[in-house]
Amino acid sequence: MSECKKHPKFVADQYCTTCEDFMCILCSMEHRKANLTHDIKPMSSCMARTLSDIETISSAGFSADRMIAALSGAERKLHHNVTKMREEMRSIKTLVERLIEKCFAPYFAKLEEWISECEIIKSQMLKLSFLVQRKNAILKNAEQPYIGSKYRELAQAAGNVSEMKKTLDTVAELDKKVKDIQSRCEKVRIIRVTRTDSKRSELTSEFESLISKVFICNTGEMCKCCGAKVSNENPAQQCSRCKDDETYCRNCIKPCGICSADVCVTRCSKKCQICGQQECSSCIKEDLKQGLWKCNECEFGLMSSASWKLLSELTGKAIKTHTLLFKATRDGFTRAAFHSKCDKKGSTVTVIKSEFDKVFGGYITDSWGTKIGDGCIDSTAMMFSLTTKKLFRNKNSHSHYDGPNYGPWFGITYVGIGHERDNWSKDVNACTDDSSNSDNAFFEASTPRISGSTTRHFRAKEVEVYQIS
Repeated sequence: MSECKKHPKFVADQYCTTCEDFMCILCSMEHRKANLTHDIKPMSSCMARTLSDIETISSAGFSADRMIAALSGAERKLHHNVTKMREEMRSIKTLVERLIEKCFAPYFAKLEEWISECEIIKSQMLKLSFLVQRKNAILKNAEQPYIGSKYRELAQAAGNVSEMKKTLDTVAELDKKVKDIQSRCEKVRIIRVTRTDSKRSELTSEFESLISKVFICNTGEMCKCCGAKVSNENPAQQCSRCKDDETYCRNCIKPCGICSADVCVTRCSKKCQICGQQECSSCIKEDLKQGLWKCNECEFGLMSSASWKLLSELTGKAIKTHTLLFKATRDGFTRAAFHSKCDKKGSTVTVIKSEFDKVFGGYITDSWGTKIGDGCIDSTAMMFSLTTKKLFRNKNSHSHYDGPNYGPWFGITYVGIGHERDNWSKDVNACTDDSSNSDNAFFEASTPRISGSTTRHFRAKEVEVYQIS
């Protein structure tokens, strides 16, 4: 062991693990007093082990030179290990400092910002406190009686406050009326401008469409579909769906039955294989099970999703489910087919399409086939027209007729189908429309016939009955 650097008479037999340094007993006492957290350990255990090693070496017969050389080597190795340990501790300390700087530096910066903001808020609070104190002092002074010229002037003017208030209220009311009139004038101006612009654009588009339809080509072009020569008698037209703008004659362009677009027959139009109606290929649907092209009406029936929504809005009833019970084009235009499909099914909606393409019908909550006889009463019964989007409620009278001699029949003076007659689509007397009669349970006097007929009879193109809930 070496001597203490500070106290040469004492041996440095103490070691501080925190400072990584050797010291004597006096230095260790001073060091403990100054640094309470430092860990200082005595070297007596190390010395005892070293002495035992020396005795072991002496008993083995080693010479003093060899012992000194061995001790010198052990001392150098110990010094090397201590140096290496110090370097590792320094590197660990550096890493810890970098970690702290990387992880906690942003938070320290944010903390400093918060401290600065707190200082600003503190200064503002001091200013606010000063202002509050000043306000309280002013209010306190204001409560004291003030006798002077200003006070007399205010006392004199106090009598005119109510009159001034009335005048201000009148002015505010007049200003409100003026603003209301200005806003109304602005709305009228906007409506006029909008209507004018929409009418102008509508007329322009209509004019352009008419020009495109009436345009006569004398260049000798041939129709893309039938090969006919375009002439004055057979003018050229273009399909609204084809992207290549090919020339077609007037006979080869057909309007779609749904969207009314003028489309060519060969490429962009198809016929319904059930009813033969011409529709464009984007509107017509293919039944993959039957391999047939079906128009919208043959595929979904008279009631589309939009029709059900309209019916719910007209009746004020939320129709959750609807099941098709009877379809005349499928089941037959007969009373027996109607009653076999629709009797005792609960609330139903009947939809009829006349030969004049008017779609109308009726709703009853009673089941068909349960009140056999003339003049059944259902206070909740209604009739409707999907064409004109109108609803006709029962006027607390006979709502429908029921029995094997009737098809779906509504009212007193009748709107119905199949009174002792079948073949509703061909027999003009099988369907009756007396909706213009004032004695009817649903309609007012002089109401136009709901079927579109000019007489009291019509033919039915389709009749459908749905069970609803």
